[in-house]
Amino acid sequence: MLEPGSIRRFSGFGRNAVSDGFEVCISSGDEVAEVYDLARAESRQIVVRGAGRSYGDAATLREGIVLDTEGLENILGFEDGVIHVEAGVTLARIWRYALELGYWLPVVSGTTFVSFGGAVGMNIHGKNAFHAGTIGEHVEELTVAFPSGTRTLRPGDAEFAEVIGSAGQLGVVVSGRLKMKKVVSGNVLVTARSCRNWEEQFEALNEGEADYRVSWVDLFSDGRGLVHTAVHDPSPGSLRVSDQELPSKIAGLIPKEHAWRIFRLFNTRPGMRLVNAIKHLIAAKFESGKTYTQTLAAFNFLLDYVPEWERSYLPEGLAQIQIFVPEDGALSVFREVTLTQQRARRESFLGVLKKHRKDRLPFMFSHAVDGYSLAMDFKVSADLPSLFEQIAEVTLSNGGRFYLAKDSLLRPEHVRRYLGSDLDRFIEAKQRLDPEHLLSSDLMKRVGL
Repeated sequence: MLEPGSIRRFSGFGRNAVSDGFEVCISSGDEVAEVYDLARAESRQIVVRGAGRSYGDAATLREGIVLDTEGLENILGFEDGVIHVEAGVTLARIWRYALELGYWLPVVSGTTFVSFGGAVGMNIHGKNAFHAGTIGEHVEELTVAFPSGTRTLRPGDAEFAEVIGSAGQLGVVVSGRLKMKKVVSGNVLVTARSCRNWEEQFEALNEGEADYRVSWVDLFSDGRGLVHTAVHDPSPGSLRVSDQELPSKIAGLIPKEHAWRIFRLFNTRPGMRLVNAIKHLIAAKFESGKTYTQTLAAFNFLLDYVPEWERSYLPEGLAQIQIFVPEDGALSVFREVTLTQQRARRESFLGVLKKHRKDRLPFMFSHAVDGYSLAMDFKVSADLPSLFEQIAEVTLSNGGRFYLAKDSLLRPEHVRRYLGSDLDRFIEAKQRLDPEHLLSSDLMKRVGL
């Protein structure tokens, strides 16, 4: 029976929407069946929640059962470069466990605090997406608790590709095996190039050989910014976890735990225009054209430099949008999206450009394209849905896709166009694997799924 004392208020990482639900914590995969029975008895639905790092409402469910999987926290084994973990284990724990054994995660998000179950459910990508794809391609086995019972799935099983990327809507990931990447050093060699416009961005993002490619974009401009490419250091070096720790102070002066308060002072349109301009000038003068050594954690986990940086967007909250566009149309789409923001005087305060390739398995709700993505951070306001409507139309008209882990604003008509025939596939899988519709989320209700 659900008790009033278990009611909690939940939000996504962006803190732009909140809802109250009944929190149920588990510490064993066997307990998922009991939660399904509880949902049936109480006539309520369940949302699966790991570390709560999705930006919007993917891990919240108003008046529903919030199944907290953080108690599934055991590393179950490591053999031949394959790590076996429960769903609540974070990427941070995985790489800290594996690095000193000479292994790194095959795909990481911009934060290290995502849970394994959340990473699988949203099929995360990283700065190496153009050759490594999404994390689902590196998963060798999943144990999933469906409403009808628990099963172990492998890449040859149809349900394997259906569960990965399904945003927790078909079953609860209990544990899995992930193939890690062998490394001889905990460092990467990073090369920077300052760019004056979108054309130079795309040129620099494709230069030379690289294991990782990413660019910061100033969306107050015509796409100027700074491209970083990186390769794993081929020379044997330190694999100590202690050498990966991020600095405790920003610029050696500001304690990280207080930095978000300072950032908040600049978190306005004039302030961020100034910050972006200064960043571009400093990068062009002091960083461009140089190659330097950086730790894997420092290069990959930029979002973790400032704890709780999302609080600088309060009280309105942060909404991030990430659009994926095929290669042929990406330059024109990103330029049009930039101009649309500037005409509305609602520029994204941070833009991140990445290169991608399509998934090699038919993962559910796939966002991957042979092309590029542009992630954009916005302060939530009453006029933001109207701006996103324009951005969505430009994206969809050019064969683009979206990433549900970062969405806060998609509507049913957008999702129908984005998914196309994949929508029928999801409906069929839902009827087969969760016919009682026990699993849901505020996101699924918002987008009509």
